[in-house]
Amino acid sequence: MELILQQGLPPHQQKAIDKIRQVFDSVDFFRPQIFYENPSLDLADSRLKQNIEAIQRDIPAEYCNHEPVGDCLTLDIKWKPAPATYVYTQPC
Repeated sequence: MELILQQGLPPHQQKAIDKIRQVFDSVDFFRPQIFYENPSLDLADSRLKQNIEAIQRDIPAEYCNHEPVGDCLTLDIKWKPAPATYVYTQPC
């Protein structure tokens, strides 16, 4: 999967983007069957859970969601004034 983003982001925003990217480290993506589909991935892949848990180790527990990944996974970045940018996951 490829993300095309603006270059030269402020450090607090780049850190948020890097954390989203880390969620998908070593996770296999499946090619779309139809040209307009997005790539897909197996939400049951243990590497996905391991990556999220590794990221959450650096975050105070009260800011972490500990519910298991279900049928979908929401990854969100909340852009706040520097240096308070938040990245969080939310099961559907």
